[in-house]
Amino acid sequence: MLNEVNLVGRISNVPRISRTKANVSVITCNVANQRSENYVDFIQCVFFDQEYLEKRLKKGMKILVKGRLQQNTYTDADTGTTIYYHEVVGKVLELIGKINTEDVSKKKTDKSEVVKDINDTTIERERYWIARKEKYLW
Repeated sequence: MLNEVNLVGRISNVPRISRTKANVSVITCNVANQRSENYVDFIQCVFFDQEYLEKRLKKGMKILVKGRLQQNTYTDADTGTTIYYHEVVGKVLELIGKINTEDVSKKKTDKSEVVKDINDTTIERERYWIARKEKYLW
């Protein structure tokens, strides 16, 4: 059996971050995927144990999600009926497109520090590569 989902879209809500009882991070967000010119699907995505994403994901970011489709159920407390819903359990998430303008202005001010000496620290190397990527994104 094959259960693989590749999804490209924009984050349509502020990502919700929570933790399980076992202290595993859970990030939940909806991804707006344009099916055609007139239709947009809002697909719920869940990421487990990917703490590095907690501070990076923001509403409006264009992302690529690779994962699997999962069906879950719960019982409505008022009516007692069983509700079925689907979500994508993401394994890989990649940021696509332009970076937020606030982040870019901060990185541009750091560029002068980066070019001075690349080999001093790991942080400066990281800033150097961010500056190079920024150059090609615009």
